[in-house]
Amino acid sequence: MQHIVDHGDEFEYVYEYTEEDETIPVAWGETGLQQLFKSAKTMPKPDEQDFFAGGFPLEALCGHAQNVCYQLKYEHGFDYSATACVMISAMAFAAQPFIQVKLPKMPEPTPVSVHSMYIASSGAGKSHLNKILLRPFREYIDELSAIFEKMKHDKDAEIELWKVKKRDFDKDKRRNSNDPEVRTKAEAEYVDHIKNKPAEPIMPPLLYENFDLDGAVIGLNEYPEGFFETTEGAELVNMSFKLIPLLNKSASGETYSRRIGKKTYVIKPSMSALIMIQRGLFWQLLEKKNGAVRASGLMSRFIYYAHNESKDAAEAADAVTPKEYPSTTLEDYYQRFTSLLRKQGDRIIGHDKSPKITVHLTEEAKQHYTAKWKEVEAETKPGGRFFCIADIALKAPEIAVRIATSQKFFPDGDTSDINIDELQRAFQLMEFLLGHAFNIYYPLSDESKEKSLFIERARKLYEWIREHNFEPFPLQEIKRGLRFAREPEILHRLLKQLISQGEIVLAVYPFDRTTYVTWPAKDFNPVGKYTAVNRNWEEIVKGPNNTESTGPYIDVSDIKARY
Repeated sequence: MQHIVDHGDEFEYVYEYTEEDETIPVAWGETGLQQLFKSAKTMPKPDEQDFFAGGFPLEALCGHAQNVCYQLKYEHGFDYSATACVMISAMAFAAQPFIQVKLPKMPEPTPVSVHSMYIASSGAGKSHLNKILLRPFREYIDELSAIFEKMKHDKDAEIELWKVKKRDFDKDKRRNSNDPEVRTKAEAEYVDHIKNKPAEPIMPPLLYENFDLDGAVIGLNEYPEGFFETTEGAELVNMSFKLIPLLNKSASGETYSRRIGKKTYVIKPSMSALIMIQRGLFWQLLEKKNGAVRASGLMSRFIYYAHNESKDAAEAADAVTPKEYPSTTLEDYYQRFTSLLRKQGDRIIGHDKSPKITVHLTEEAKQHYTAKWKEVEAETKPGGRFFCIADIALKAPEIAVRIATSQKFFPDGDTSDINIDELQRAFQLMEFLLGHAFNIYYPLSDESKEKSLFIERARKLYEWIREHNFEPFPLQEIKRGLRFAREPEILHRLLKQLISQGEIVLAVYPFDRTTYVTWPAKDFNPVGKYTAVNRNWEEIVKGPNNTESTGPYIDVSDIKARY
């Protein structure tokens, strides 16, 4: 009776012995060991290795954000990445009215606003997480609305007094006096009164959810800071295509103009954004107007997080000892968030237009930023890690600096220069987020489409081999079976990949010197029809030990199970 000994994954072979005498291999001569190629199921699969492997770099976040991540993970089950995606935009919004950052080789400072794209299926908890982390924002909007309501009430009284005086002016006979001097003076007083009509206080929207373009422009003209947020991606998909220029300009702090009625509004908006959207709706957004949404550059301005249900569920189920975090973590975060919102409210109410504080990088950080930018740029070339997301990756260094700046400012209002340690942590965070962007956009790339076609053809080839040939057969017969297999360049790549995985081997039959297609051992019978290595073959021409992979891993386990 035979049995198999496997010495580990680093070996490409297993060894066959008999239970009666393990020193003498069966049917393999007198001195050697019978080596059988491992089945594909035990071969390493290159594509199982995530190119952007590793957990979320929690240490890259500021202390406030880390503690919130811990609490929401262990009390609500949200993974760190999801919490961070929402918090980054929230902290940026809280900081953006007060600070901006100067980048190397950029003539003007850039805002610290950040756009976040959170992609998850329905029921993943998007709205719940949003309510937790943006609660201070929504509460303060209600608070600010009450303040403006009181101001409006007070102004209404002033306006009534103004109207009474206007009626007096309307009845003023001096305006019809025959004395030019009296008439001129009365007219001037009347005009001055009209000009000084009390203005009704208008509260700027601040939070833009249902996005009407004209309404947004008028609101941003009143106050240029804002936050664009939606947990219903369908709203974004259905929005007017004319919104893209406004969103683009608001992401970079550039001037935007639009004519509404008889008035032309020229504004310099600055908005952070949080878009929570389902995958299907996200694909619809990308396909809108034949891909013009991405071509416009809008999608390159986002950081990305895509919820992986199986992975995140496994993480949530792990029996991990919770990290230590203050019992007042959320309250501390809420308190700081609310404090910055009230300062922003003071600016709005007082029509304060004082300039923002400009934060700079230290000299060492500038050098690191420049080196990192060049590194990212190199990775966007053909064959690089970021080739399929080049537009997104090239924006990443700037966004990393924005994140570093707002994270530094949020806890205690620190506006000192960004040092290299703070910048390195922000780049570490961006590296992780770029991995999410890659996983989202790679399936849409030409490279991915070619890979999918390669896998599809290889599976068809393998299925044809197993279905139509129960015994080893001459290699040339493959060209009779499949049309694409008649192209030598296509066929040879497919064969080499299947051979490198140990699915098939090519062997020379000693009687006619013909190259045959055969299989690695299936039932480990040295004389069985699926034995790849036995002494009936003169030579194994191509096997896993001498054939390099030519493409992605081909999973044919379901096909093998049928035979």
